[in-house]
Amino acid sequence: MSSPTPTPGDIAGAKQAALGLFVVDPSTTNHWIACSNVDNWAACPLSPTVKARLADLTGKGYFGDVGGCAEEYISGTQNGFNNAPQVLSAAPGDSGAVGVVIQRSTANPRSPNLTAVMTVESGKWLASDLASGTGANASIFSPKPDC
Repeated sequence: MSSPTPTPGDIAGAKQAALGLFVVDPSTTNHWIACSNVDNWAACPLSPTVKARLADLTGKGYFGDVGGCAEEYISGTQNGFNNAPQVLSAAPGDSGAVGVVIQRSTANPRSPNLTAVMTVESGKWLASDLASGTGANASIFSPKPDC
């Protein structure tokens, strides 16, 4: 049996869901933050496995200032950014997944793109993996993920 191939509508839905990784900061005009930095982060389009991994790394201080990345994983910043995130590409992958590449901050050209591997779980598109940049340590599930 072959894996399902996402339709153009599926790809559009995956892209829209991936943009939900970022939310407008209600306290500042034209400012975006990671959905994981708001009170209701249960609404983030993240699989339970990704949420658990982010919580584990955060609990160990991995993203903190002292001995860590000194930035939040999804936004790639300490305090968010002042432009709307943009989908650069979306491509079908294995087993119906869609890889969505998002440009986070246009103000910092050195900021790596975020890739969200979106899969359908319980009828919703959720990120089943996140990768900051490219390479062996890009995935949130690598032993020492890139920031």
